[in-house]
Amino acid sequence: MTFDPESGQKALAAIKAQQPYSDLAYTLTLPDGRAVSVTTRAVPMFDDDGRFCGYCGHSKDVTAKVEAEHALRESERQFREVLEAAADFYWEQDEQYRMKYLSAGYEKLEGKSVAQMIGTRLTDDPNLSIDIEMGLMVLAAHKEKKPYRDFIYSRKTPGGRKRWFRASGAPAFDWDGTFKGCRGVSAEITRQVEAEAAARAAQEQLNEAVAHVTQPIVVYDAEDLIVAFNQAFFDLHRVENGDYVRAGKGLPFRAVTEWQLRNNFYATGSDDPTFDLGTLLARYRGKDEHAYRLRDGPLDAGGLSRACLTAVGWAYGLM
Repeated sequence: MTFDPESGQKALAAIKAQQPYSDLAYTLTLPDGRAVSVTTRAVPMFDDDGRFCGYCGHSKDVTAKVEAEHALRESERQFREVLEAAADFYWEQDEQYRMKYLSAGYEKLEGKSVAQMIGTRLTDDPNLSIDIEMGLMVLAAHKEKKPYRDFIYSRKTPGGRKRWFRASGAPAFDWDGTFKGCRGVSAEITRQVEAEAAARAAQEQLNEAVAHVTQPIVVYDAEDLIVAFNQAFFDLHRVENGDYVRAGKGLPFRAVTEWQLRNNFYATGSDDPTFDLGTLLARYRGKDEHAYRLRDGPLDAGGLSRACLTAVGWAYGLM
């Protein structure tokens, strides 16, 4: 027979004081080798003269309950391990959205002890910054007790640098449907946010540079998709019936070329060569420059070679 240390100490103290005790837990090994979990509760007995006569109580086999609780704890442990592996850290909040658990990843990432954060809310941090729309999204999820994803917020470090994080969470409920709080995962996305900001700045600079070029120009990326063009290029790609090429970011070079051929974009005089899609695509991907005469007149179109524009990807410009 093996007693649970905590409940055993409480029961022993009650017995010494001749007081009732409950939930004394112990494990009993049966003759067939099976281990049975038992809980006992008892009350003291006294005779008519008030002398202590012993205890009267009952015991209960709680093996199934103990095994179920053990399985639940093991399941929760595995669940935490999976989530911790999928993000920088895993967290749990109570019914008031105060932190009650933080995985070790938090301390490594933040440099703050987990104990320091237990009992605090995310918004208790004065260095935290949350976009209004993001805040409203999480508040609505909390109000409706629903999951939320991609909650992005920033925190300023003591050195003044801004760090960005993404969190996703879901409500947790007890077996009877009682709300127990929220749990989820968080990851730092500072590099991603800074890279996206740098890309947007570079795109704006490219758009501004292209917009000030008076001749038609378009720039393609390594995937042959338009990343920038100017009004002159847009105006050049239309016909009298208003059939625009619908030039826009992300439009493939092939789509532009197919439109050109469909609308007789190139001159078709006796001295002009006949172009097909394969020829134009091959010339676009080559390193040589080519001159074209358009059907509207003597306007020349020179294909800028890929080698000349490696900094912005493949490009095709109308001069």
